[in-house]
Amino acid sequence: MHVDTPARAAIRVLETQVDGALTSSDYKPTLQEAISSLDPGSYFNSDDQGEEGPYPGVRWIYQITNEPPFYTPKRRWGKGEDFGYPDDPNDLPVSEAAQIQLESRSTYADLADPTKGANLLATASGLAMQDVLDYNVGVPTGILPTDTPQQTSDKLDVAVARAELFGVAVLLPPFTIYLARTVRVSRLLGTPGKSKIDVSNITMGAYPLSQFCIVNKHWSTSYNAVAADRVRYYGFEVVTTPNKVHSLIGLANVEFADIERIVLRANRAINPITGKPFNVDALLDFYASVHGGYVRRCQFYQLTGAYGATRVSAGGGGCIWIRNLCSDGSVAINVTEKILIDDSDIYHYTTDEAVAIFGVYGITRLSTVGRNRIYALEAADLGLPLSESIYRATLLSIFPHASATTAGVYDNEFADNRIVDKSTMYNVIRFGESTETLYRCENNASRRNKVEWFFSTDASYGPDAVWQASGSPGLKPSTANTAIRCIDGTPGAAYLGAFSGNISEGDEVVVRGGATIIAGFNGWQTLKSGATRGAITMAALSCAHVEGGKFEASLRGFANCNHVSGPDVRVNVAGGAIFAVSSSAGGNFSMTGARAIGNGPLLSVPSEVTGSTRISLTGNSGSLSATTPVLDAAPATTVIRASGNVFSQAGMTIKSGAATYASGGNTWGAQND
Repeated sequence: MHVDTPARAAIRVLETQVDGALTSSDYKPTLQEAISSLDPGSYFNSDDQGEEGPYPGVRWIYQITNEPPFYTPKRRWGKGEDFGYPDDPNDLPVSEAAQIQLESRSTYADLADPTKGANLLATASGLAMQDVLDYNVGVPTGILPTDTPQQTSDKLDVAVARAELFGVAVLLPPFTIYLARTVRVSRLLGTPGKSKIDVSNITMGAYPLSQFCIVNKHWSTSYNAVAADRVRYYGFEVVTTPNKVHSLIGLANVEFADIERIVLRANRAINPITGKPFNVDALLDFYASVHGGYVRRCQFYQLTGAYGATRVSAGGGGCIWIRNLCSDGSVAINVTEKILIDDSDIYHYTTDEAVAIFGVYGITRLSTVGRNRIYALEAADLGLPLSESIYRATLLSIFPHASATTAGVYDNEFADNRIVDKSTMYNVIRFGESTETLYRCENNASRRNKVEWFFSTDASYGPDAVWQASGSPGLKPSTANTAIRCIDGTPGAAYLGAFSGNISEGDEVVVRGGATIIAGFNGWQTLKSGATRGAITMAALSCAHVEGGKFEASLRGFANCNHVSGPDVRVNVAGGAIFAVSSSAGGNFSMTGARAIGNGPLLSVPSEVTGSTRISLTGNSGSLSATTPVLDAAPATTVIRASGNVFSQAGMTIKSGAATYASGGNTWGAQND
């Protein structure tokens, strides 16, 4: 007999009988949960209610076993008979029996209300377990609010073991529990907003539990198709105020991870020995050989303010790592792939990235971080004085991070994220790494992300000041801050072809207050439909192909960009150029179909460009300042071809410098050529 759907099965448990009277009753969503607290060898019984059927008013008795379905076949216990049955010499005292009834309830919330939907549909007697159930929930922990961390961990371990036997999830209680030790569990369900796991004082175990507080059951850095876990985490929070370095959740050897409505939080705590904040390396780490995952409607709070050797050095810890520290990257199955981080909120304050996709030993591919709200905080957001300011190099990154020649990242994507950044020095989004140009980093995409960047000018605690106080490592931040950057490797070596395929498409950069940044976009092989607004020196720098888009800049629209077609561009500062070539090596450049408004020249080529340079300007239009030459090219090694361009403003000077000009069919204010 099956329970009618959509009603969900409910097990009414009439608990321990004392002197023939039932002491209490409760409703459980599944038969597994109803009997989960009974030890193997103990008994429960069920009723056939009513006077119809072959055994009207008869009770059936079952014994709990270790093997599925975890209870023996029914045995009869008739009304009015002495307890016991002929083929079992052992009597069972009445006080040890639990009575089970199966009832229908219209909603899960109704399970505990015996006044709703109370028609008895069947008893547990004679029905296979899966026939009884139409909704599988899981095994409760039995943890009490008054339990010590040791008692809590003991009970959780028992629940995990029992859930593994039944093939169901562990159910967390709707309150905060405190763990004494780490745990391996693949399926863990809680009540959103109520279930919380505090791991602040946890004792770490043997690897991988020396690094992570929670890992999947069959963790391994080599993928095993038979043992790989299907992970399900739902509706709980993990929080730490750390007194040691650790990470929260780590996954490896996973077939698929379904993670929804969890909160991961790392609070600030100072190491009394070093005087620095404790580092929480990662809140959620797809560590190795994870073959799929969906993270949605989650919240990440990396609030430690931790940093590495200095306040601008990496090592503070991230929110989400998608990486591949597999045992052998040459084995094709040891791949991390198909991870989606969706519709989540990420709050970040350390010197590491908030989110990074990288290779290490193997391939990481086909993963997307999309539709999230990402906030790079500053000291004041945590209520800290400015003297506690820290800055990171990059907020979001995709790069090989190679520790082996088998490392690589391709077909990954950041898309449709809303990013507000107040504490990054160099790049809000970065693809590639300048020291790793021989490793695969191809066909990755940044699409439709909106970046709002505030770059502090504080003379004591802004990025430049903290960088200088940290020993001035690398480039000065205010001379190298470009919002969305790609560092392409050696063509043909890193990317197995002439082009990387890395693309920025539909991204927008807005600089609100603070310092003027150097460039909105830098280094892309393809920059398509981009946009910049606010205090930005150059809209795009050193991009191979710029297609469409709407750009605003203060000094240069496009600098050292090889081929530009069809953008709208405005340059605000007097003397600023729409199109500029400043690379000393020169090269071939073109701009076609641009709609431009400027207060300086259409083209600028300064004298430091000594290499042979060829520039084509075709079909561009708009308005320019009448006080500067339209085409301003100093080097004699430069050849400019201009045709079909139409710009307003009378009294223009057309050409200046020693370049060779070949032009025709243009309208420069009142002049035609």
